[in-house]
Amino acid sequence: MDVAVACGHHQHIVLTTGSRSEKFARRYITLPEEAYIQMGEFTGHGLRDCIAKGVHSITLVGMIGKLSKIGDGRMQTHVAGAEVDLRSLAQVAESCGAAATVVEQVLQANTARHFQELMMEYNLLAVFPAICERARQVSLKYINYKADVDVLMCDFDGSFLGYAGERDIK
Repeated sequence: MDVAVACGHHQHIVLTTGSRSEKFARRYITLPEEAYIQMGEFTGHGLRDCIAKGVHSITLVGMIGKLSKIGDGRMQTHVAGAEVDLRSLAQVAESCGAAATVVEQVLQANTARHFQELMMEYNLLAVFPAICERARQVSLKYINYKADVDVLMCDFDGSFLGYAGERDIK
């Protein structure tokens, strides 16, 4: 973050959950290399650091597991102690039109990736931008609306799943 800001990147920083999500982000957002920061599971720290350093716009990029955790208000998303809340994902699926039988399958899912596979199987693709929007709203509130935030979701293979924000993505 210090390098990005020292290089003059106060306008827009991309916080990614790892190398796969960073590679994905670079396909959709054109910024200098130092504007991409791998925050890992430390979302809260990354967001707070952006605000402390005067960043105006933040893009969070990750996969369904970490973004669903952020949408649930968890700003530290390490797998240990921060499991995916399948009840929350079931509510999102239901709000996007999932039948009761699908909601029940979500509640029995093993992982966020399993949830993703179910949503793809049942063509309930609206869940992905909905999860992005949840993560976006929680992040905006977390930083007291002191910067713009958008959220971009990819799958394990680097394919686009969802987006929430004000940018022209896709």
